[in-house]
Amino acid sequence: MPTSAPKADFVLTYNFKDAQGRAAESITRSVKLEDTTPPVLTLHGGAEVIHLLGNPYSDLTTAVDTQDGDLQIMSAPNDTEVHYSFDDMENPTMNDSQGGAFKGVFMEGAAWDADGKFGGAMSLASGGNARMEVGPIDINAQWTIATYFKELYPSNWRTLTRGQTGDHQFMVQHNGTILGLYDNAGAKGFQGTTFNMAAADYKDWHHIAGVGQDGETRYFVDGKHVGTVNIQSKTDIWRIGNWINNQRFSRLIDEFRIYQRALSDFEV
Repeated sequence: MPTSAPKADFVLTYNFKDAQGRAAESITRSVKLEDTTPPVLTLHGGAEVIHLLGNPYSDLTTAVDTQDGDLQIMSAPNDTEVHYSFDDMENPTMNDSQGGAFKGVFMEGAAWDADGKFGGAMSLASGGNARMEVGPIDINAQWTIATYFKELYPSNWRTLTRGQTGDHQFMVQHNGTILGLYDNAGAKGFQGTTFNMAAADYKDWHHIAGVGQDGETRYFVDGKHVGTVNIQSKTDIWRIGNWINNQRFSRLIDEFRIYQRALSDFEV
């Protein structure tokens, strides 16, 4: 059996026939594979660095596992109000941030999925109203919302977050491609950036973030600032991944975070 075999159990079945074609009774053996070697992190360079303010920062830390090969390292500020990693298959909607308030609830077909960006994910594939409900969570006078997503849906409104009686902080235009928000509190309706999010371009994992501060919302896709709307939602967060009536944002969502402050461009 190769050493690179997947970490799973195998059942070997033994059969034998003699020269007269008489078969022996089959017997089986269960083989349980166990990976006891932890991954190794390597810090390239010193444990303390001096970095010039305003310049891009690139970290060369690597992680290697004997079974999984080179691993991707995820870093993010650790002062989240909520962080849904969806990694625990038995309790996928728990809030992994300090304090652990605002446990989510999967609704109308939302489910755990093993195909996460990092570990598990929330799947919205089963049902047009599939979503997670939380809180509601106050997003404060300054806020940042960020998540990974996979397979953006191609039509209808696509809502990533929505307040209980308030705004859609992230929304892709109805049967269009413009990223923006829907202002219910101020009765201004859909307000878009000039950034196009065509579903065909978002089949794989991507990162999206929004920062609300000083009366505007700045949007980032894969770490790059892509547009600004001159409205800042100050309502709460109640539904994640969908509103109702098939307004699902994407098939999968992972590592969903809310910060009660405005992250800098570098932190995003």
